[in-house]
Amino acid sequence: MSATIQSSQAKTLWKAIELSGHDPEPLFVEAGVFPADLSDPEKRILRSRMDGIWKRAAEEIDDPCFGLKMAEAWHPSHGHALGYLWLATSSLKDGLERLEKYSKLWAERSEFLVEDSGAGLTVTLSDSLMTVPQIEGFFAGMLKACRINFGNSLAPVSVELIRSQPPCASKFNEHFSCDVAFGAQRNCMTFSADDVGRKLDASNELMAELNEKIVTRQLRDMAEGGIVSDVEIALSRMISGQEHSDENIASELNMSTRTLQRKLKDAGTSYRKVLDDVRSKMANEYLKDKTLELLEVAFLLGYSEYSSFSRAFKRWTGTSPQELRAAC
Repeated sequence: MSATIQSSQAKTLWKAIELSGHDPEPLFVEAGVFPADLSDPEKRILRSRMDGIWKRAAEEIDDPCFGLKMAEAWHPSHGHALGYLWLATSSLKDGLERLEKYSKLWAERSEFLVEDSGAGLTVTLSDSLMTVPQIEGFFAGMLKACRINFGNSLAPVSVELIRSQPPCASKFNEHFSCDVAFGAQRNCMTFSADDVGRKLDASNELMAELNEKIVTRQLRDMAEGGIVSDVEIALSRMISGQEHSDENIASELNMSTRTLQRKLKDAGTSYRKVLDDVRSKMANEYLKDKTLELLEVAFLLGYSEYSSFSRAFKRWTGTSPQELRAAC
């Protein structure tokens, strides 16, 4: 099964690209991630697609300090229930340990470790698939999250990054309020035991418990009821190649067609309904791109004839593709 991430991470990256003076939409659409995906708290996005957007953004922006923009772009609401759980935690240690516990929610296959060390509490990120700006953005955003709870006076004991020292190293030192060690053996950030153990003024155990229940439910849905999301992701990859039959999707998900149909039925839907939903959403995004001919849009959605696409689109939306494009 392909690894996914929480859609909120895409929202933060979108904002960071905007803050760098670039238009994020072409980069996202090129990777098959549409603006509507970013506003759905239950939406999961393929990690491979987000990794691709990060790589393209780094090439386009060409700023060795681009990762630091993630701190400016990040907001607790981007994490939905997990973000609000963070705000309500009793201490930074409590919050960081909960983030580690629920790390699968915001990024599957993430290698995020929180451990006591001689110098205090160390957060380590080990992920060979992440780009340099992604790693820097992770630590920059995490420090901002910690400062929102603790106060702007919070400074790590140390920050270590594997990357070589960039020409803008002073900006890193300024952001982290310490001398960042470049060319290190690992990517990590350490806070003092006193700072992470301090009782936070805004802690609220009731709110923490309420949001933790939501987070737990989301994780359960990922494990048990994530079949709809899995099918949507597989369809978005395969739909333009006209290889999107339920047999092919089932094979992609390593299950029989009968098992796929049963799981979708248990989730209260069907393969045809999921296919229509994916096509409808993708059609709305493609039609906004006036460089695409209507026939091209039909082919991208797996239709061999424009007339079939037009009839389906009118069934989904009550209007024709031409009318929607004219209104854009």
